[in-house]
Amino acid sequence: MIRNFSFLLIIFSIVSNPVIADIAPMNTPQCLFQIPKGYQGFSNEVVQLQINSKTFRLDVGSNVETLVSRLREWTVTFDIAQDSVFNSSSSTLCLGAYNDEDGANAKAFRPGNYILFGLRLMTEISSNWKVDYSLGMDTILAHEFAHILQFRHGFSYPYTLPMLSVKIQELQADCIAGLILSLNHPLDLDQRNEALRLLSILGDQHAVGDHGLAEQRKLAFYLGEFYGRTLLKRNPLKRHLTSTQMFGVCSQRNIIQYTRR
Repeated sequence: MIRNFSFLLIIFSIVSNPVIADIAPMNTPQCLFQIPKGYQGFSNEVVQLQINSKTFRLDVGSNVETLVSRLREWTVTFDIAQDSVFNSSSSTLCLGAYNDEDGANAKAFRPGNYILFGLRLMTEISSNWKVDYSLGMDTILAHEFAHILQFRHGFSYPYTLPMLSVKIQELQADCIAGLILSLNHPLDLDQRNEALRLLSILGDQHAVGDHGLAEQRKLAFYLGEFYGRTLLKRNPLKRHLTSTQMFGVCSQRNIIQYTRR
């Protein structure tokens, strides 16, 4: 639960299996920057986390600043593609950290302005999951950024079962994440496998989950990553797609067909 954000009603998270942790309390998440203008900055706060009887120190400021640089880069690509998704009056985009003591997590919020990274999540990536830290953070950030794009387009997922609607939305975000990374930070084979391993860790443990089984999440990510990789091979200059073009690749129909299990 995000404290002090009661006015934000709908939450989408990348991690579906909560794990209990003892984490130092965190104040209200920080709003970091506005598009296209600069950001206010983030205090260089270091917090101490206790996970599985081990103590970790996390430099929140440094981590969030790195995420900010990625978001700056990704949003500029839409300007280059003449996509106005981040040029409206509601184009403020905020990034912060929060206390995810109920389970390692990251969240994106309607109406498309907030992405929050959990303190535990930022530690778990490298300490317990043993995933390359930079790649892990990029993969999760790209997934949450995809939710921001979904919100700004106002997509609906009108399936009979609410859990299926959320699952399609989450798998679509995995696909968009793969596309974003492949176009902006092309992955070599080892990096691709590492990103897929992270998604396998984050996958649902059973079919009734709301994020998709490990294999479904990997397939969705691969669909977007493969398209971007193929596009760049054909035309190395064609790396700036509009968000509409991205959702054409990662359409709900394609997601359902490609990840059907």
